[in-house]
Amino acid sequence: MLKKCLAASVCAVLFPGLVSADTLKEVDYSAPPASGKLAVIGIVPGMTLDEARAAMAKRGMELSTGKVDLRASSPKGKTFDLSTVAKFGTAGVGLSTRMSGAGYEEVSGTVDLGALGGRVISVGRMIQGSNADLPKPEELLAQLTGEYGEPSLVEVDHGGKMTILYGWDEAGAKLTALDQAAPLEMEETTRSGTSTTEYVPCVSSGFGTMQVDYKKLNSDKPIAPGCSASYQVVYDSKAGQSKIRFSLTDFARARKAREETDRQINEALTGTAKASNMDL
Repeated sequence: MLKKCLAASVCAVLFPGLVSADTLKEVDYSAPPASGKLAVIGIVPGMTLDEARAAMAKRGMELSTGKVDLRASSPKGKTFDLSTVAKFGTAGVGLSTRMSGAGYEEVSGTVDLGALGGRVISVGRMIQGSNADLPKPEELLAQLTGEYGEPSLVEVDHGGKMTILYGWDEAGAKLTALDQAAPLEMEETTRSGTSTTEYVPCVSSGFGTMQVDYKKLNSDKPIAPGCSASYQVVYDSKAGQSKIRFSLTDFARARKAREETDRQINEALTGTAKASNMDL
């Protein structure tokens, strides 16, 4: 059964065989990420899928893409259908690979839906392997510090998992001592009134604030307030075998992509619809 989309909303529902004539027009956005030249296996936000594919090929990985089908409807019944690439990943790596217990490497990421040219917004990398084949946590921290300077935050939980974070504020300045930062407050309007949420820029996920995938038209959920970009490394250290996750996200690009996607869809939902030529 197909889901019914409400007025002025987008349903991220799969429609097999959907043929869409609607597309988003690319607008110019050339702002470099605040994270500078920092990359994940050579992939940086703002890259095209072809450039990301070439970077993965150098590592012996094949890039695969994932599509999303969206339908937005106006109160007058006018619709906008969009079927486009929304993410990419390493071909051949699925649930069975992740659950096998064997060592593997996977790259994944998100792209905008076309408003900024379908370019990379975020890129991640996951490595699972024998401790004998991986650097020790303290060695990786020393390497990152040597390459990129002192992190904005280093945190080790009771289970030995280490989180290393580099974050940049909305002006592009590198954040420091985030582990000592006082939380900021943000008000959110709900059906029952107004609620206040505390967050630390580039750290707290809060109420969906770190989400960069396009999920809903005219969403009022802020994207990483106070943060323009982040680079995070999580070392999940276990006996025998460990996991290391890398994540690089350009939140400024994500905000611009959502703003422009909303604008174009809203514009397309106005005006008079063309008559169909269906056999009645």
